[in-house]
Amino acid sequence: LQWGVKGAAYGTVFSSFLGMVICFALIFLTFPNKRYLIKWQITKSEWLHFSSKSGNLFIRSLLLTSVFFISTRLGAWIGVIPLAAHQILLQVWLFSSYFIDGVAITANIYGARFMAKKDFESLALLSKALLRIGIGLGLIFSIIYFSFQKQIWGVFTADFKVLSILSSLWPLIWASQISNAVAFVYDGLLFGTGSFRYIKKMMLSGTLLVFMPIASATFFYKNLYPLWFGLIALNFHRWYWGRKKMLELTLKT
Repeated sequence: LQWGVKGAAYGTVFSSFLGMVICFALIFLTFPNKRYLIKWQITKSEWLHFSSKSGNLFIRSLLLTSVFFISTRLGAWIGVIPLAAHQILLQVWLFSSYFIDGVAITANIYGARFMAKKDFESLALLSKALLRIGIGLGLIFSIIYFSFQKQIWGVFTADFKVLSILSSLWPLIWASQISNAVAFVYDGLLFGTGSFRYIKKMMLSGTLLVFMPIASATFFYKNLYPLWFGLIALNFHRWYWGRKKMLELTLKT
C-alpha cells in the first residue's frame, strides 16, 4: 500500500490480532462440545501458581528484549551506517530461530509430558534427538549464509558502506548458527521441564555478567565487533547453563 514504516507497523499488529482470532476459532471448532477447555474462573491458589511462573517468564523476556534494545541503541550511537548494518545482521542472525522454534516447541510439549510422568529416561532421549535436529538445522543455515552471502545482502541494501560492515562481520553470523540452535533447543527443553525460575536467573546472569561487560566495549572501540561478540557470548551462556540443568534432570535415571 506504499505506507512505508506505518504500513509495516499496521501489518504487524493486524497479523497478530488475526492470528489470535484464528487460534480461538480453531479451539472451538476442534472441540465443539468441550468449551470448558477455556477456563474463565480460577481459584486463588491457581492464580498465584500461574502468576509466579508468568512473573519469571516476564522477567526472562524483558531481559532478552532489553538485550536487543540495548544492542540497537549502541549501533545507533556509533552511527547511521553501523546501525543499518547491525539491523540487517540481527534480522539474518535471528531468522533461523523461527525454524528452530518448531524444535523448541516440541521440546516444550513432550518435555512437560515426560516430566509429569517422571520419565527421565524418555526426557534424556528427547533431549538428544532434538539437539541433533537443532544442530542439523544450524549447520544448514551456516552453509546457506556462507554460500549465498552476497545474495542475502542484496535483499536488504546496495549501499557500499553498509556492505563493507556486513562483509567484515558476516563470519560471526554464519559461524554462530549452530550455537544459536543449541541454545534455542535448550530453552524449549527448560520450558517443558518447568524450570522457569532457573531460566530467569540464567538470563539475568547472562545479561549482566556476559552481554553487558562485552558489549560496553563498544564505547571504546566504536565499532560493532564488541556488540556482536556480546550477543554470541550470551547464547553460549544460555547453551552452557541449559545443558547443565538438563544433565541434572536426566541423570535422575
